[in-house]
Amino acid sequence: MLVGVHPFDTRGCNSDEEIHLGIQKSSSPPMHLASHLSPSARDLIRKLMERDPTKRLTAIAALQHPWIRGETPTSNIIEGSDTKLSLYQELREKLASGIFAALVDGDNLRNKIGENDSREQSLTHLLKRAFEVFDEEGKGFVNEADLGRIMTKVTGASLSPADSKDMMTAAKEESSRSSLGLSLSDFSQLFSRLSQQHYKRGDYIYNPGDDGDAMYFINSGKVEVLTKKGHLVSILRHGDCFGEGSLLEDRNYRITAARCSTPVDVIRVSKNDFDRYLKSSSTKRSLKLKWKARRLAQAKQLIRLQSNLTKRQFLRNEVVYHEGDIGKKSMFLVDDGTLEVKHGDETLHKLSSGDSFGESSLLFQRPR
Repeated sequence: MLVGVHPFDTRGCNSDEEIHLGIQKSSSPPMHLASHLSPSARDLIRKLMERDPTKRLTAIAALQHPWIRGETPTSNIIEGSDTKLSLYQELREKLASGIFAALVDGDNLRNKIGENDSREQSLTHLLKRAFEVFDEEGKGFVNEADLGRIMTKVTGASLSPADSKDMMTAAKEESSRSSLGLSLSDFSQLFSRLSQQHYKRGDYIYNPGDDGDAMYFINSGKVEVLTKKGHLVSILRHGDCFGEGSLLEDRNYRITAARCSTPVDVIRVSKNDFDRYLKSSSTKRSLKLKWKARRLAQAKQLIRLQSNLTKRQFLRNEVVYHEGDIGKKSMFLVDDGTLEVKHGDETLHKLSSGDSFGESSLLFQRPR
């Protein structure tokens, strides 16, 4: 009870036989689990777990122990305990922000892209994918160098070796069996407050007008994004995130619906956690860019669904609009022919039948 775990089954998953074998192999109690306790409490534990039954503390003797009788509690405040606790919590928050960044923007945080990093090949759990962003070499654990590399990219400030070591200590579960670094279990523990939810096919995760109180990561399945009138504008799959628009903008309500086209498992990130993770990282910019790109793609899909379009014909070499034009309240869908998109005298790319252009100026209210 003092340490919160069974001394020979710290993860609570061993069978009785495995526990018995562990006791037989151990020459002394695992006192490292009690390192945070007072000397008197550790003395009581050590005497109660004595291997030799003739030397072991009896129940009557245990009741007379100074710790049981309350004769040894310290009345002194541990020096710097409030500062250490604050630092501990701050470091855990920073690492949680780093893991969130890996979920959102893992590819950009990697130094190298491996052969098996494509979405089609990735069938792993989302947190495992985030773990693999830190553990690029596939060691099975995350060391201090891994933490320093990713956290420097996320926060924009170099993480010193001492800070990496402190962060490792703050994040690591005492029950972790890996002495080499952080395990996947340690990563999962940092996100223990996140809600993993399951939806049946046909369920709506949210509807237009609902409060925008969370964003979601798809762990498995497919989610359809629908307009208020029920038009399908996009299909999201494993690894995609959605719902962040209501959290990034001042509005706090949904403007689209999210419907499950298959059974779906998601990780839900509440607004409070979302704000917390973005507070100490540069992930917000990347998340905004992804959200704007998806919004742009959805807008293009909506345009293709419209029937009240005005048809215009342009001559060869005629300019549709100039770079820097302001006040143009229209976008275009190419029906036939080819157009060149230029910046100065340089041709950036060409548009052909089915392509749309000009929509970004409307959506984001900026010059052409």
